[in-house]
Amino acid sequence: MAEPQESDSSLLVVVLDVNASAWARSPLSLDKAVQQMVIFINAYLALNSENRLVVIGANHKECRYLFPSDPSSIPPVHDIQVYEQFRVVDVKVLSGVHEMIASEMDDEDQQSLISRALSMSLCHIHRVSESSISKIWSRILVLSAGQDSPHSYIPLMNSIFAAQKMSVLIDICKVYGPDSVFLQQAAEITGGNYLKVDTNNEASLLQTLMFTCLPDQYTRGILNAPGNELIDFRATAMIFVFLIDTSVSMGQGLSSTVSSKSKDEQANESLFGDNGRVNRRWQRKAVQGGTRTHTSTRIECAKSIVEQIVTHRHSYEHDRYMLVTYSATGRGCIRSTLRDSRQSMLAELRRVEATDRFYGGVALTTLFDQLALTRAAYDMDTYGYGRYPTLNEQTRIVWLTDGASIVTSSGVQNKLNLPVNNTPWVESYVEPFRWDQRMVMVLLHEQGDKELCNGKKNSSESALLPMCMVMGGSVHHVGSMHQAQRFVEGFAPSRAMLGQGRPQGSAMANSGVLVNFERIDDNPANPGNSDLRVLLHATPCNVMNGPLPPLGADTGLGVNAGRPAGNSAG
Repeated sequence: MAEPQESDSSLLVVVLDVNASAWARSPLSLDKAVQQMVIFINAYLALNSENRLVVIGANHKECRYLFPSDPSSIPPVHDIQVYEQFRVVDVKVLSGVHEMIASEMDDEDQQSLISRALSMSLCHIHRVSESSISKIWSRILVLSAGQDSPHSYIPLMNSIFAAQKMSVLIDICKVYGPDSVFLQQAAEITGGNYLKVDTNNEASLLQTLMFTCLPDQYTRGILNAPGNELIDFRATAMIFVFLIDTSVSMGQGLSSTVSSKSKDEQANESLFGDNGRVNRRWQRKAVQGGTRTHTSTRIECAKSIVEQIVTHRHSYEHDRYMLVTYSATGRGCIRSTLRDSRQSMLAELRRVEATDRFYGGVALTTLFDQLALTRAAYDMDTYGYGRYPTLNEQTRIVWLTDGASIVTSSGVQNKLNLPVNNTPWVESYVEPFRWDQRMVMVLLHEQGDKELCNGKKNSSESALLPMCMVMGGSVHHVGSMHQAQRFVEGFAPSRAMLGQGRPQGSAMANSGVLVNFERIDDNPANPGNSDLRVLLHATPCNVMNGPLPPLGADTGLGVNAGRPAGNSAG
């Protein structure tokens, strides 16, 4: 590949974030920022007479070309003190920004269409490169004042990889607010610079542009540009689905609760009667005249775990949450959708009560369908083009249950039944066992519980664990509020470890591709077939611009073979 030369011409595409609602919170006004950007543009054009320029404005409604545009709309002015090309650029950029601001009649607080502006920039760069005889080195400069939008993650990453393949640098100037993780990745992957501007000093934007963004590719090869070592390349936007068991057994106290009844009475009292009906005494939250270490029930413990996880992940502002409970109908299972805010989800969480039968199969089918519709709506799946295990909106399903017997309207069941979806072509988009979807099961009882541990009469662990294992998840036993806090701290720690930008949970399932190998043997002497589950996961520092390579390729990918082992919070 040819190296940039000092005499080469360049093409600069400037993307201006002109979202009025975003700039209203910034100490630096949009007018002053645009004026300083115009000075930088004039300096860029003065470096080389063959330099080319494109300016694109973006808000939450549209993206439009501010320059070049129709030059006939500019009235001629004869001023020997102003270079005509500078005057044309100044008039078109300033007038275009004012027109876009005037078109925002409403005060909606929405994010700008930066991903669409980058797509327009790359298309224009491609047209210029194809029509030019000589080599033109192109780069993109983004002036941003808004925040990341989780819905634009996939289109933005596609633009970043396209720019990397076209050798187009992307420089980012972040004016206000928290750092944009998406734009940080854009600058790092393409070889550009990510700069946070000090808005308290009005002249800092122009200084930053002149000293860091003005040099071309050739000059940058002999300069020591500022870097950022705290960029997190893992999937920033994650989906958390909390599936809470609301059967009547969840109203019983945790294993550490001490009852006033004698041991003989406790041994004779079972969760279910002889006819398979639920024993209503298990719904009582307290026992008269007893001494207890605490009065927390299993449903209260489950609600506390969900609330603490959401609170500990406050720094991940792009996380989305869904709350699902048991219900006889699929519509009644969804208590909070992905579009609801965290406050709305937590408010709905406080209203959850343990008054239902076991409808776990209906709840699982409903949440799988909702996740499939979400991926289809935002074009997250790239069928036929491979998948990106480190660059996607990954899903964590946290199932909080006590593992009691599966009781339906027909009595006690010994297996978990998922309702059949008869929608045409459902096999094309409903995938419960996906590489980017993990299930973490939290069993709200001690491992040695006499009623609910695996293998006992009132336990359904043998029916529930396979669903978790085939999804590459993990199992945790929580028998007290202390163990619940330990699980939350491992799943979503409140503090970051040394060397981490943000806290990362050790109990989080590894990201990667879960491959199921099944041996089919036609030999009748073989009592049964065996299977092997292999988890291919990419390390966080490994940024890939393509699908997973074949097994055995020298790519630095780690391989974990075998079933994921169950864990205990205690």
